[in-house]
Amino acid sequence: MKPHIVIFSVLFILCHFSFTQTKEGNLSYYIFPEFVDGVVLMKSGNENQLSINYNAVSEEMVFVKSGHRMAIGKTESELIDTIYMDKKKFIKLDGKFVEILYQSKITDLYVQYKCELEYSEKPISYQSSKEVARVEQSISYTTGLVSESKITYAYTPSHYVVYYLKRQGEIFEITSLRDLKKLYKEKQDLYKSYVKNNDVAFENVDQIVGLVRYLDPSTSPSKQLALH
Repeated sequence: MKPHIVIFSVLFILCHFSFTQTKEGNLSYYIFPEFVDGVVLMKSGNENQLSINYNAVSEEMVFVKSGHRMAIGKTESELIDTIYMDKKKFIKLDGKFVEILYQSKITDLYVQYKCELEYSEKPISYQSSKEVARVEQSISYTTGLVSESKITYAYTPSHYVVYYLKRQGEIFEITSLRDLKKLYKEKQDLYKSYVKNNDVAFENVDQIVGLVRYLDPSTSPSKQLALH
């Protein structure tokens, strides 16, 4: 193998990540209020310790290096096995970054964090006292680089979640409690009782995990009673 090919291979192993040019700014559309310590485990077995966060608008994993945010590109993200950050564990599921919430012999539950920004009609300057958006919008990953455009509008972030439930190799998208209820037709009484007694809210991830665990066929009746 030629020397320059060896060097390229080493760099590819160490740095699979795509660069953007955004400096630290507003984080209201990220899932954490600040970047947190994390570990990116590659399918090769290599680990990368990073200061990382998840952009719920652009749906990208973003880390900080040399004062700049750097997004993990779509092609590069396929090389990732698991991302660990702030006691959360993320994987790629059908091309999307999702957090693993619950796993059993029968059921896997995941959540995707999303956010929409409601903008004012006119742009505002960086000096404005209003909240501004610097949204990272990936344009091209073909060269391993991520382009971005900066948008400076007054905005209001609206966070929401989408769950995915996997059973027997089939993945179901869940956007409401009604969707989840349909997946447990054989346990309607248990479902209704748990939701009512625990005042389950769809946006409350811990409550949804409790509900799925309670209805999981692999959960013993005694454990269901304890959870209830």
